[in-house]
Amino acid sequence: METESYTKPLSASSGNDKAEHPSMDFTLPEGEKFRSLPPQISLSEFIRRNRQLRAWFPKGIRTASERWEAKTMVEFRL
Repeated sequence: METESYTKPLSASSGNDKAEHPSMDFTLPEGEKFRSLPPQISLSEFIRRNRQLRAWFPKGIRTASERWEAKTMVEFRL
């Protein structure tokens, strides 16, 4: 018994067999415009922002699992 394959390439499903790949040629900004690292802030600014965050969220920011548990506390019964 032979099984039929139901998977096909993405280009076949889109109807475009000769799909072009995007170009990998790009230019990065040079000199003063380019920063490979995130911006640095002073320690006092970091402390100020941390205090502001704690004021907004006094109980702390919930983790993803805590947010999921809060959404799924409803029990469904048939």
